[in-house]
Amino acid sequence: MIKKTGCFFKEYHELKNTVASDEPILFMDAMHPIQATKVSCDWIQTAVDKPIKTTGIRTRLNIVGPIILGHIQDTITKQYDTVNGESIIDFSKLIKEQYVTNKPSI
Repeated sequence: MIKKTGCFFKEYHELKNTVASDEPILFMDAMHPIQATKVSCDWIQTAVDKPIKTTGIRTRLNIVGPIILGHIQDTITKQYDTVNGESIIDFSKLIKEQYVTNKPSI
């Protein structure tokens, strides 16, 4: 793992030294949080049933987004029904469009 981390940093610094100063280096990932009711604490008397209101379903979100190190305020995100090759291509087009028309100052 340490060897891979060292390779990553070496390649990152090489990339950073070769791109134009106004070109961003983006780190992109997808996350899949699940929204569900979770009881953390409550006062319930012993031997007393107490219904807990819930949404009744769990909703899985599929969020894709990149960051520019040191510029978290410029993060772009988009939700998808599923994260797959098509959604990543679609999101890549969105990022390209964003940086061509409204390039953030780095």
